[in-house]
Amino acid sequence: RGTTAVHNLAQICHCSAQGKVGSGFDVSAAVYGSHIYRRFSKTVLSQLLDDIDSSNLDQNNDCFTVSANVAKELTLITNDENNGIWDAQMTPLSLPAGLELLMADVCGGSESPSMARKVLAWKKQLENDDTHNPWKRLKATNESLEGLFSGELCEPAFLKYLQKNAHTLSNVTADKWMESNDVKGKDREFVSTLLKARGLFLQSRKELKAMGEAASVPIEPAGQTALADATMALPGVIAAGVPGAGGYDALFVLYAKGKEIDGGRSDEAREHIGVLWRNWASLNPGSDVEVVCPLAVRCAGGGGNGIWTSDLGW
Repeated sequence: RGTTAVHNLAQICHCSAQGKVGSGFDVSAAVYGSHIYRRFSKTVLSQLLDDIDSSNLDQNNDCFTVSANVAKELTLITNDENNGIWDAQMTPLSLPAGLELLMADVCGGSESPSMARKVLAWKKQLENDDTHNPWKRLKATNESLEGLFSGELCEPAFLKYLQKNAHTLSNVTADKWMESNDVKGKDREFVSTLLKARGLFLQSRKELKAMGEAASVPIEPAGQTALADATMALPGVIAAGVPGAGGYDALFVLYAKGKEIDGGRSDEAREHIGVLWRNWASLNPGSDVEVVCPLAVRCAGGGGNGIWTSDLGW
């Protein structure tokens, strides 16, 4: 119950600070760890947020005050003792052993709330258009990726292959995997599964870019496209792209883990990616992506997922 209350209260605070009900995936991931996420309905918080706003018309944005009635409403929604208010869906997910996730902080930044508002306004205009609707195509692509990660990528035979051969794949660019002498017989089916994932990530990027262009929002701006493409051309890399609402904030990469180095704190494929990112500005003068900082975060798996209690001994 404690974790649920932390999640619910954090979502309320986050939505109030943003001035809208966003997807909430970042809060959910911080609390519950790696998972497949389906957001809660806007109606869960719409009335509460309106009541908070009405109570703080003359207040600054650093904090808010609430009446006794709003405080009671806030407590009720936060605790949700009968599990009848929140309808978000969280399905635990871990990357298979042999695959790694790396993130980069792209020192540019974007105004995510205003970007999201423009995209939603554009989406509303296309609700009845099934022909030229990248939003619906993106949804279908994401559902295919979800099915792949919860299905074929979890099969025991695939997991066994990947754990044994990830370091071999990490030495070759993805477009050459099928030509490698190390990929034979049944192994070709497993490599084909990874290439299927790569194709779906590329399709997702295509739809996101189309949405951005249609809504006049830089979801995957040109500088990020160049960086993601260059990253995907490196040995071992399955996919790279712009996470979240897009823009210049960050980049992710999914790759086959290479030979461990630095006492297991890194691996050879990860180092190659880091070298490209750290030298991006000097290799690409004039790019609108000037500083790319690799981050130490990893996709959580097994124990220690999400938020937990720790005794610091202070």
